[in-house]
Amino acid sequence: MLLANYALAKWSCGHGGPPVLNVITGAAVVVTLLGGALLWRTLTSLPQEAPTDGMGEAGTLRFFALLGLASSALFLFALIAAAVPPLVLDGCH
Repeated sequence: MLLANYALAKWSCGHGGPPVLNVITGAAVVVTLLGGALLWRTLTSLPQEAPTDGMGEAGTLRFFALLGLASSALFLFALIAAAVPPLVLDGCH
């Protein structure tokens, strides 16, 4: 998201301004939430008594689902944190 916003910053000033960049941020948030939803579905489909130590197929799936959910939450936080400055500061002036 940051790389795409940086690449399109000069172009967006002449074609609608910062709202163009918010579309990129919104798309990145949607992709992150979709990934988290898929991981949540995987986690809830596994048995609750499956260990998270990676022993056995269910344990490995449960471990990676939990790790993926934590990563999705971290990336969502980073995306939101990166989206705040363009809302407050106008880079076109």
